[in-house]
Amino acid sequence: MAYVRYDLHTMNRDQEFQLDPNDIVPEYNSAFWPVRHLFHQRLRTALQFTHWKGGRVLDAGCGSALLLKLLSARIPRDKLFGIDLNENLPRVLKSGAFVVMQADIRHTPFASGFFEVVYCLDILEHIEDLPNALRELRRILKPSGVLIVSIPMENIFYKLCRLILKGTVSSDEGPSAGKHYWDGRSLLAELNSLFIVENVANLPLPGIFTLFKIVKLRSRPAGTLQPAKKVSIVIPVYNEQDTILALVDRVLRAPRSELECEVIIVNDCSSDRTGVMLKQVSDDRVRVFHHDINRGKGAALRTGFAHVTGDIVIVQDADLEYCPEEYPLLLQPIVDGCADVVYGSRFKGRNRRVHSSLAFFLGGQLVTWVANILYGLRLSDEPTCYKVFRANLLRDLDLKCERFEFCPEITAKLARLKFSILEVPISYKPRSPEEGKKIKWHDGIEAVWTLLRYRFWRPRKPSS
Repeated sequence: MAYVRYDLHTMNRDQEFQLDPNDIVPEYNSAFWPVRHLFHQRLRTALQFTHWKGGRVLDAGCGSALLLKLLSARIPRDKLFGIDLNENLPRVLKSGAFVVMQADIRHTPFASGFFEVVYCLDILEHIEDLPNALRELRRILKPSGVLIVSIPMENIFYKLCRLILKGTVSSDEGPSAGKHYWDGRSLLAELNSLFIVENVANLPLPGIFTLFKIVKLRSRPAGTLQPAKKVSIVIPVYNEQDTILALVDRVLRAPRSELECEVIIVNDCSSDRTGVMLKQVSDDRVRVFHHDINRGKGAALRTGFAHVTGDIVIVQDADLEYCPEEYPLLLQPIVDGCADVVYGSRFKGRNRRVHSSLAFFLGGQLVTWVANILYGLRLSDEPTCYKVFRANLLRDLDLKCERFEFCPEITAKLARLKFSILEVPISYKPRSPEEGKKIKWHDGIEAVWTLLRYRFWRPRKPSS
């Protein structure tokens, strides 16, 4: 524990109090002038982005209330709020007029639309469950509210500065370190899914010398479509006798963001006992269709899509590599009207580099890179199984796929239709070819060719 001295207007002058040093950013008091200047410049820039109009202001992760103190010079203190995970802060700051409480940014106690401005400095990169945190921030902001964030860019210059000052290039090690689950690029992509960027300041300089971005954002308008009531889970199956019944059971028991569900299974002429085992499924929510010949995953999906009656579609593989219990992560952005298309990324954030082999990983990354280059996307995992979208998009996509080219075809056509693709992090338990993985090296070549072929596809006019 350490004593930290602050001169807050509402406290006795030179009052001392105890705080956990992990909740104080030591760079604000660094003996090294350039570091101290940079962090105070970051505070001043964040304040310059604020055009206060009389509403409430929240500092999420307020620490020692330094930002609240600066804000109090021009905003009445009864309009200033702070939250932090440190349980000592409410007791420490209760003598001030700031409303400070212990709370998790993912589950705040505030009503919807409660704040005009929310600050998140040095916070978001430390939250593994970032999509839920951003949806909560969007909820507590007014429709015209402003979110101001600080994002560490973690480029070569950033790592060099860390090496000089802290003896390590890792953001998760060294003095006052906190685990970073998101790098700057990924964090910006997540923010762009729910918010519109209005202004950006690069500190201390633009380009390769940018250590931090101060970003001002506003909430994206909610969709105008009717609220979703039902989700259709489409499962193509080929020779999955060992997993199909367990998969169906997990899908039926999985949470679905309070939506009704139907499960559409297409047996693509399996040569094992998959068809026989599917006859054991008696749940009324499950419908099974059979192909007379083996046509491929894409053809099986198109058969399933033709029988969809729900408002949202989830593509689910039958091999248990993907976790149905994570459906709420995929569904909630669409249910909330924040997105029309959601992909589950196996590589979002940190510590998600799980793959069945180096060859599969490199092939998937190559396909993702080609998709990003050709279509101006910022995906991290184009070949992911988990693709979730509003059912009414199927009319516009006019899918032609027969095999594994389903993934690149739907991605290409969504991009040509100008739909933004939101990625959310998911878990992944890969299996090897020996365990039944069916995709081959030549499917990667076909995927790249499919992306090239549809680059100049002329889309139909999107449905209203």
